[in-house]
Amino acid sequence: MKHLLYFLFYFAATSLSAQTNTLVILGKTNVNTFKCTNTGFNHVVDLDSKSAQSFSLAVDDFDCRNRMMTADFRKTLHADTHPKMSVKFIKLRKINTSNYYAAQIEVRLMNRAKLYDVTFFSDDRVLQGSKTVKFSDFGITPPKRMGGTIQVKDTLDLSFSLLAKS
Repeated sequence: MKHLLYFLFYFAATSLSAQTNTLVILGKTNVNTFKCTNTGFNHVVDLDSKSAQSFSLAVDDFDCRNRMMTADFRKTLHADTHPKMSVKFIKLRKINTSNYYAAQIEVRLMNRAKLYDVTFFSDDRVLQGSKTVKFSDFGITPPKRMGGTIQVKDTLDLSFSLLAKS
C-alpha cells in the first residue's frame, strides 16, 4: 500500500508539473548561451479548431535565471513600451494520421508581426514545436555588452510546449 501511495503521489506531481505552457527562447553570444523561459500564460490549443487561435505573453514574465541577463533581455524587447508578445495560430492542420501538425503562426513583438511555418508534435495533451527566428525579424538590433566585447547573435530558437485538446 505504501508503494502504491508513493507511486500515485509521484505520478500526480510529475503530471501536474509537466502540464504547463512554456515558451523558451534560446540564444547565443560570442561567449556563451542563454535561455529565457516564460510559463506565465494560460492557453489551451484546440487541435480540431478551424479558426485562428491566439495567446499573449507578458515580456516581464520571461526569466533567464540570472537577474542581470533577465533585465537586459526585457530591456532589449522594450518591455516598458511593448509589454506583450503574442502568438497566433493562423492555420493548424494534422499531417495525415500521425501526431504531427503543420502550423502557420504569427509572432507579434514590438508591434511587428512575422509569419512562420512550424511543425508541431502532439501527444493529445501537449503540443510541442520549435522555430528559429531572428532579432532582426522584429527590427531589434542584437545587444552588445562590455563595449562590444560580448555580442548577442541575431538568431534565436523558440521552443513551444503548449497545452492541447482535441
